[in-house]
Amino acid sequence: MSRKDFFEKLNDELDAITPPLSAALQAEPIASAPCPETAPEPEAAFVSVSAGGHTGGSFRKTRLPALLLAGVLFFVLLAGVLLLALPRGGVSLLSLDINPSVQLVLGASGRVEAVVSGNADGDTVLLSEEGFASSLVGMRAEEAAVALTDRAAQTGYLDVFNEGSAKEYNEVTLLLTGGNASKERAEEIAAAVTAHSRSEGVYLYVSAGAVREDAASEAASLTEDAALYYARIHEAETLAAYAESSAYAYAETLLADALKKYDLFCGIQTLNEQLAEACGETLGAFPDTASYWYWREREDASEQISALCEEAARALAEMRLRFGQEWDSYFSFQVAYTAYMFAASAVSEEDVAELRGLLEEGIGRENFGGAENFSVRLKYYNFVGSDLLQTVFSALFGGGTGTTEELFSVLSSLIASEAQALYLRYSALFSLPRAAIGDEQYAAFLARIGKAG
Repeated sequence: MSRKDFFEKLNDELDAITPPLSAALQAEPIASAPCPETAPEPEAAFVSVSAGGHTGGSFRKTRLPALLLAGVLFFVLLAGVLLLALPRGGVSLLSLDINPSVQLVLGASGRVEAVVSGNADGDTVLLSEEGFASSLVGMRAEEAAVALTDRAAQTGYLDVFNEGSAKEYNEVTLLLTGGNASKERAEEIAAAVTAHSRSEGVYLYVSAGAVREDAASEAASLTEDAALYYARIHEAETLAAYAESSAYAYAETLLADALKKYDLFCGIQTLNEQLAEACGETLGAFPDTASYWYWREREDASEQISALCEEAARALAEMRLRFGQEWDSYFSFQVAYTAYMFAASAVSEEDVAELRGLLEEGIGRENFGGAENFSVRLKYYNFVGSDLLQTVFSALFGGGTGTTEELFSVLSSLIASEAQALYLRYSALFSLPRAAIGDEQYAAFLARIGKAG
């Protein structure tokens, strides 16, 4: 094929793939601006001849405006994308109610700027560990909501082993308030909490809502106020009543713990005595041969002995989780048991029964305060052994907290002590391995509590 024939064929193929101009476009001039009578000479820097015969000047004149337009459009699109990605709206508030109530002030970026307790239980959650509240600042809303839900479980406000029923189940109420708040955004945060709880094997229902209104003034007020609920109480009389009710609540917590520890010690001892009876003639020369520690891994254990060992194992596991006590032999347990019973010897079985009744009734001024209940308080202190609580009640009942500063000091110690005691107890239970909750299991949970469909 000659050179001429090649270029003719190439031109024909190019014409075939180029769409024809419409009649309207054919009638329009290529340039709408009038052409000057005399065209200026092209600048030397723009003129170059290539092998194809096109000049640099001609390329610059015909293609440069199109490139500029494409560049402008690109930057306009990029600016639009960036504008959409920027945080919109002002501050907002994220409220979580579990029974502990905590509010998070969210900045325009959606990250936490302040953490505020909404009630006494909120104080307990935030004081459960030094630095916990401040650790939430800077987190994204989802991260902070997950951390607070976990901490509620780790301080006993969520039952990590409860699979839920129509009457009793774990629930978190989440409310997002702000000028740009939306139900969709609230549900995104709720979904993050639900997904995390399911991965931890905790059955939890999260209800989400949103209120679209300006929250700037409320957020500013919350940020300026003290983070803890009790620290925002300024009336001495109200503060004293709050301190007294907190002391009674803590007294109930400690008494419940003390009774549980007493029952576990006595229960483990009783199981070992039952094992000795079950051994009968197989009882060896040493007393530990009739204990859980001797029989727990033996294949020749009878069905009765195996059942008693399983029961003892559960009691020992609960003792370890609740109180951090465990023993590797019968003798080490006996030393601990003897020491414990000697310390509790000031309280008789009748006294223990009376304290059980006190706990069931609920501790308050009527059955615990005043001179008329001094003997009950004495039995309580002998059994529970809380120096802090004894000091607090002595100050409250004796009028030793006359100033607001003294009340703040009392409450600070009291609430922090209770919060940390609860965290130590329930965080151990929370750390136990649990299987993740699958879709079918979660759907069944929603059906049980009446939230399905």
